[in-house]
Amino acid sequence: GAGKSRLLYELRRRADAGGGVWLSGRCVSYGSGIPYLPLLHLLRGGWGLSEADSPGRTAAKLRRALENLGLHPDESLPYLLRLLGVEEGTEVLADLSPHALQSRTSACLRQLLLNAGQGRLVVLEIEDLHWIDETSEDFLDFLIEGLAHTRMLLILTYRAGYRPRWIEKSYATQIALRRLTNAECQTVMEAVLRRSRLPEELAGVVLSKAEGNPFFVEELTRSLLEHQSLAEISVPDTIQGVLMARIDRLPEAHKRVLQAASVLGREFAQELLRATCEQPEALPPLLADLKRWEFLYEEPAEEEPRCFFKHALTQEAVYQSLLTARRRALHVSAGKAFEVLYARHLEDVYDSLAYHYANADQPAKAVHYLSLFAERAARGYSHAEAAKALGEALTQAGRLDPDERDRRTLELVVQLAHSLLPLARLAETLDLLDRHRPALERLDDPSLAGQFHFWVAHTHSYLGQQEEAARHAQLAIGAARRCGDAATEGRARYVLSRDAFWGGRSGEGIEQGLQAVGLLERSAERWWQGQAYWVVGFHHYLAGRFADAFGAMDEARSIWKALADPRLDPSWSVGFFHASLGDFERGIAECRGGLERARDPLNTAAALGFLGYAYLEKRDLPQALEALEESVHRMRRAGMQQLLGWFSAYHAEACMLAGRPAEAAERAAEALAVVSSVGFPYGVGLAQLALGRIAQSAGDCETATRRFAEALDCFLSIDARFEVARTHLDLATVALARTDSAEAERRLDSAQRLFRELELPFYEAKAERLAKDLQAAPQGTAPPASSSRVA
Repeated sequence: GAGKSRLLYELRRRADAGGGVWLSGRCVSYGSGIPYLPLLHLLRGGWGLSEADSPGRTAAKLRRALENLGLHPDESLPYLLRLLGVEEGTEVLADLSPHALQSRTSACLRQLLLNAGQGRLVVLEIEDLHWIDETSEDFLDFLIEGLAHTRMLLILTYRAGYRPRWIEKSYATQIALRRLTNAECQTVMEAVLRRSRLPEELAGVVLSKAEGNPFFVEELTRSLLEHQSLAEISVPDTIQGVLMARIDRLPEAHKRVLQAASVLGREFAQELLRATCEQPEALPPLLADLKRWEFLYEEPAEEEPRCFFKHALTQEAVYQSLLTARRRALHVSAGKAFEVLYARHLEDVYDSLAYHYANADQPAKAVHYLSLFAERAARGYSHAEAAKALGEALTQAGRLDPDERDRRTLELVVQLAHSLLPLARLAETLDLLDRHRPALERLDDPSLAGQFHFWVAHTHSYLGQQEEAARHAQLAIGAARRCGDAATEGRARYVLSRDAFWGGRSGEGIEQGLQAVGLLERSAERWWQGQAYWVVGFHHYLAGRFADAFGAMDEARSIWKALADPRLDPSWSVGFFHASLGDFERGIAECRGGLERARDPLNTAAALGFLGYAYLEKRDLPQALEALEESVHRMRRAGMQQLLGWFSAYHAEACMLAGRPAEAAERAAEALAVVSSVGFPYGVGLAQLALGRIAQSAGDCETATRRFAEALDCFLSIDARFEVARTHLDLATVALARTDSAEAERRLDSAQRLFRELELPFYEAKAERLAKDLQAAPQGTAPPASSSRVA
């Protein structure tokens, strides 16, 4: 409206007067899922890039622009070419993970924007933020985080109801554009009327009906220009009514051009309109009239000019005026126009193609382009956009012919499961897979069956449902072997290895994990190979083979660094190992690094949990409590029961040490219930230890002894020798508290023997100190209480 335009005009005038650089972009109202869409429009215009440019010409223009900004083209050029859909020159990025590509592209874009002014003020304006896609919104968050000390003014416009994530920043200011006063409305009316005048009676109607809405004032004034008395016209009560009245009065040829434009969205290239409308040869004069009547505006460009509707409401009103048959025909024409005009870089318009063919009632093409768009979004780590597109694709697939419906639906389901995992939408994934299992049985295709059963097994495993996970993993292996799919078999064996950890079967887990490593290496599935090494490392840790555990994590780390995907980062696992073995500072540093690099809900929650554990070992209670509380909260939301119980046990101990015994007991009881329900014996042992330490701190030695004994039984049953040794220390401390020196000595001997066998000098020294306390204590008294957590 006029208020926003006036504000932006004044800001731009001042920026220009001060020698600043003004950059403008706009979000679109549909198909906005391509990452960085507003900035793509902005940068194409700023660099003079045309859709007709060859890859070589695009690269040359980008290189020249980067050099002019004082940046090294060789560093940034491959990322920008890939962002623009150009494959030539991006070969060096082939091995990078989607997340690495996204984060480095974001860094390049931010540096470009900051350097655009070359020491002068940069003003970046993006309109209609309420339509922004999630990936572009993430980039804005990244940009805004580092904005405070730069010479940049960021101006973002959006409708009421949208709330920016960064609005609470101290350097963010929100300006609500109020309704215009009657005097201001008169000014807007005069600008529209120019030399004409409305009778006072009609001017009063405008002021009364518009109620200070500047766009309503403009449109109602234009509508009344051709009438001079209330007797000649019925004045609509809404802006939509005014717009429809204006549209209805257009000549038929003009109306048909405007309707074709409305199908293309609020903003469109003139060449697209020419290819979509029925009589392209008659377009120039009709388009000139529509611009003169201010239905459309033109945005000049170096090559082909673009047009846009004056307001989104105008585009919506015109589009809604279309009859169903004509609307579908125009969408077909638009889809074909996109396919022809963007033939060399079709990936740039997958979302537009999907939109047009979905509305043209051509579900096969809509599904095709939605799937391609989702694949591209997932490659850019934009899983939220991918999941949204695939949800729409499944709806469209339901309208396919029966002979292709099942296969296409299952392909989409498998694709969607891949994007739901990093979003931690586990229950939704399981529901999705369960709903489409009948189609799998009807199809009887081992290739699809193997992938489908893998995702069912994988999701059951995360939710702690081990029997179902094992059953579906075996089904996946059987199907994969029938069709020679080594990659799917390797992934299924990784699930079996991971579930063996939850079940306390390290020998089986190592065997399955190493088989998975071999199969995945053979099929060049490095990402899943990294996951397999990671779980093998945890098995070795549980069995007390620490050198092997760190060795497996080193293999996982090398794959993570090669692919640069933070989901493969084993730092929080390695940090857990170091902290448990007594190297608290290194453990904290590793866990903090893993947390800083985590980009998805599950890895973030896990990194927080093990960081909290490392702080707990160090006895930094404020930090431990903060990290563990947040981790437990996130795990409860994600639904991963094993880690929820694991970290709840640590949280209980932190609460106990912080002097919150009631909360500690509640958390420990919850931990025990959760890990018992999912058959996680290692977690059961940890929860029993927490309950024993809570009882001991309350002076209840009998309960503490019983809980420690139950923990010991759990650890013995899974041959977790390190935890067995540490639990002997806890039993020794409670025996000392009961002044049972013989029992304390027996437990200390067992602990010391195991610590020596495991080559753990830190814990050997701890046990020796406790033995000296026992020897020094007068007969019949207890030395100071200790535990396996006290240095």
